[in-house]
Amino acid sequence: MKNKLAGNVGLKVMSVLLGFGAWLAVTNISNPEVTRTKTVPLTVLNAQILTDAGKTYEIENGDSVTVSYTVRTGSASRISADDFRATVDLANLYSLTGSVPVTVEVLDHKDLISGTPTARPGIIRVTMEDIQNKSFDLTTRTVGNPADGYAVGSLSLNPDHIMVSGPVSLVGRISSVGVEVDVTDASEDFSGTTEVVFYDANGNKFEISDDRITCRPEQVDFSVDMLRGKTLPLSFETSGEAASGYRFTGAECSVKSVAVVGEKSTLDSLNELVIPASALNVSNATENRDVVLDLNQYLPSGVSVNGTSTVTVTLKVEALNTKAFQLSLNSGITETGQQDQYVYRLDPELISVELSGLPEDLDKITAAQLLAQIDFTGMQPGVHEGKLSLTAPTGTTIATVTPFTVIVRDESGGPGETVPETPAAETSAEESGASAVSAGHNSETGEQSGGNGAAAESAGSSGPSGGTEESSGAAEESSGRSGAAGSSRQRESASSETSATARTAERVPSESTSH
Repeated sequence: MKNKLAGNVGLKVMSVLLGFGAWLAVTNISNPEVTRTKTVPLTVLNAQILTDAGKTYEIENGDSVTVSYTVRTGSASRISADDFRATVDLANLYSLTGSVPVTVEVLDHKDLISGTPTARPGIIRVTMEDIQNKSFDLTTRTVGNPADGYAVGSLSLNPDHIMVSGPVSLVGRISSVGVEVDVTDASEDFSGTTEVVFYDANGNKFEISDDRITCRPEQVDFSVDMLRGKTLPLSFETSGEAASGYRFTGAECSVKSVAVVGEKSTLDSLNELVIPASALNVSNATENRDVVLDLNQYLPSGVSVNGTSTVTVTLKVEALNTKAFQLSLNSGITETGQQDQYVYRLDPELISVELSGLPEDLDKITAAQLLAQIDFTGMQPGVHEGKLSLTAPTGTTIATVTPFTVIVRDESGGPGETVPETPAAETSAEESGASAVSAGHNSETGEQSGGNGAAAESAGSSGPSGGTEESSGAAEESSGRSGAAGSSRQRESASSETSATARTAERVPSESTSH
């Protein structure tokens, strides 16, 4: 029996098969196969094909895929993402759809992995776009504030331009390229290296994280020169005259002083910033005039304004008002050169003097400040042209003065020495029909001559023809009146200030004129 079993080959083979089957069953139960996944980065092959064609690309599905594989449970922990390589070959790109298949390769632990690993997604879509190369001149900006008394003089770059390459859609978003340098508390020259920044059309800084955008060079060298500063007060010079009836009262600016920077030797010679008269003209102005100035234009070479250099200067112009004063020999007019034997009278007795000036100046002026004076020196009996000496107070000018005559008669009433008085009706009509003529000439003192009518009247009354008879008759008439009037002078007048007077007037011709 024993020999029979030992020599039975078929039985032996069956035993082996039964043992293997039992081992296999035990293995599958205790160490079964399982499916696992790993996220594997996607590698692009032959990208140079598109680059050489002036194209750039972007993987729509992302830059990684999920790899599925089968492994025994006991070996699953030994598998990692680094054991796989997922690739797309752009040489196999289907241009109509932009699709390319994903290939998965097992790099390590091949004996532990059952079957062929697969990728999800198995097909990748690739979008293509033209590459744009654009050169930009670099701009500069400073960040922060230098130390007190210092300012940034210049900021130079090397190189001063840069080449940006990338998809047309991304490069088109870039309006300008520049560098930003921090100058906080800087008080001396310094240099360094920095990366460039991008700005949009509104001047706002933004970042592009897409690695398809490249800059050549990637960094730029910079050098900053610092300058000392100084504050200069502003001074204004003006030219021209305001329109008639208006006065220039001064230049105003919201900025009283300005900070400038430059070389120390140049700054030491500056004490103020003068705006010349050629820049500020008030000719024929009837209202305030605004002038916009760039202060840098009025600084010497090598010196500039630290900050905003544009200011607005307002040339102040105000309308003039008038104020009238009524003067007489009894009030407001000082007499000189009179002789005791003569009686002096003005026709009309009230002289209106009109001043022109700003309201605030006119309100403070009294008649006494006009220093009105009349000189009778050399006047003989008869009618004479009146001349009144006046002084215009500061800030005002004499606009108009009522024309008048001086009537002189002998107090003794001798023949041929008395001049008939002008009838009151004639005087009243003459005054009511006169018109005031304003004048805006600046003057300190002045005199006004009498009108042509008075001169003609004087000439007619003292002419050679019939002069003796008329004078004699007048003397008798005057003698009759003098008994009632007596030898003393009688003058009735009042000095009053009014806002307007409609009397015959002449324009004051010059700064110093006799009235």
